[in-house]
Amino acid sequence: MTPSTSAMPKHAPPPDPSEMPHERVLVAGLGRAGLDYACTFATHSGSRLAGFVESRNELRRFARGIGFQAPSDASLLRWLTRNACDAVVVAAPPAEAPELVEQAVRSGLAVLVHGLAAMPGPTAIRIRDLLAGSERPVAAGAPIMFHPLFARARRTGALSPERITQLRASASVSRVFSPLVNPGRDVLDFLLADLMLVLTASFGGVERVKATG
Repeated sequence: MTPSTSAMPKHAPPPDPSEMPHERVLVAGLGRAGLDYACTFATHSGSRLAGFVESRNELRRFARGIGFQAPSDASLLRWLTRNACDAVVVAAPPAEAPELVEQAVRSGLAVLVHGLAAMPGPTAIRIRDLLAGSERPVAAGAPIMFHPLFARARRTGALSPERITQLRASASVSRVFSPLVNPGRDVLDFLLADLMLVLTASFGGVERVKATG
């Protein structure tokens, strides 16, 4: 017996991306990393860039100048009185990060902290304790672990610790600094932190470090 057309199973059409729920993400800190996160969440199918928080007026103007139209403010708490979001990415300098994390946690928002591994010890410990008190998802971002080269090496086992008896690693800054501007120790701190994250994730705990800069 041949089933009738009405008896055949019907397949639901694929969901319309415009009708799917989007996480509203606020970026706090508009330095180089903050703009990278803004570009990512503005183009990700599961998120929507809700806005910016940045204490420096020139950086907020720069974000608008390159095409971002999301609402911005110098204060996170003031931004939240006028707008809404589901999560906050804290990409601000270490001196500003703890206060932003505390305000985000108290506001019941999910939090992603950028560059935690490179922050001074007391600052990182304070942020860790603040995140521990959150009932929402929290995370610390380390974009270098998602670099295609390292991701592929982990998948293929090329960085298997069983195959390596000795390892030497180095890193360099591929940025041009004005001869009149001292880039500061934070550049080297973040560089070393990224390198240590790669080594730890790929080979386990690092026993000894010798560094020059």
